[in-house]
Amino acid sequence: MELRQLSYFKIIAETENFSVAARRLNISQPYLSHTVRTLEEEFGISLFDRIGRRIRLNANGRILYRYAVRMLQLEREATEELQSAKNSPVRTLKLAMLNTTKLFPELIAKFCEEYPQIKFSITRFTSMEEIPDGCDLIIHTSDSLASSSNSFRLFEEECLLGMSPDHFLAKEAFITRDMLENATFLMLPPENTLGELTRQFFRQMKLTPPVSMQCDNQQTLAAFVEAGMGIAFFPSITWKIPDQGIILRKVQNHTLKRNIYLTVSDSVPSDSILAFQKFITENTRHPEEF
Repeated sequence: MELRQLSYFKIIAETENFSVAARRLNISQPYLSHTVRTLEEEFGISLFDRIGRRIRLNANGRILYRYAVRMLQLEREATEELQSAKNSPVRTLKLAMLNTTKLFPELIAKFCEEYPQIKFSITRFTSMEEIPDGCDLIIHTSDSLASSSNSFRLFEEECLLGMSPDHFLAKEAFITRDMLENATFLMLPPENTLGELTRQFFRQMKLTPPVSMQCDNQQTLAAFVEAGMGIAFFPSITWKIPDQGIILRKVQNHTLKRNIYLTVSDSVPSDSILAFQKFITENTRHPEEF
């Protein structure tokens, strides 16, 4: 069964007259009769009742007609959508994105499958000063940037204490504030939003822990924590954390959280930007599932 045969059958079914259908389709009447016989032989049923020289759609024919209408409609819709995609200009979105995140690359890949006409130019950053000018979209954790721009909070994530399995606090199910006084920390620089959040967290607890090293990025921080050089805070959702090399613990009665935002630079966003905003917002409602 071919779509061409179904299109011919549909016209024959609607006219119930081979001569009228042949004139409408500009095809010979014997060819249309052959098309119907081919369909009937394929299904092993009759599709029309023959009454003298007239034909009338029977129960079997009505079933096939119903599906033929749907299948031909789907063909038209697919053709129109593919033609629209072919004629749509390729749009490149400039996206600045948090460095070392396990969540967004997968989501962007899914978005590109859904919107193949939209491409990305992506810049990674660890501090807000690294964000280049002219970005259409920014995925970040800065409360100040979010409050002063067209931003959307995607989700909130808790930051947990990360340590090597051999660290003296690793055997504790929960870490208390007093335990932290004897721990050595590794820190990100204050211009890093997590670095500043960590410092604020210590100030709120009236704690000044010893800092053995300040690391310039998340990868370096994780590597030294895994090597047993100290402990540090790790975002629980967006960071890639070694399964065996680093153990995560909560601080009892104290919680360090950060917000993940999407900032849209244009005051009048394009359709491509709005499509990405809608997609990311809908797909980060339950980030813990990733």
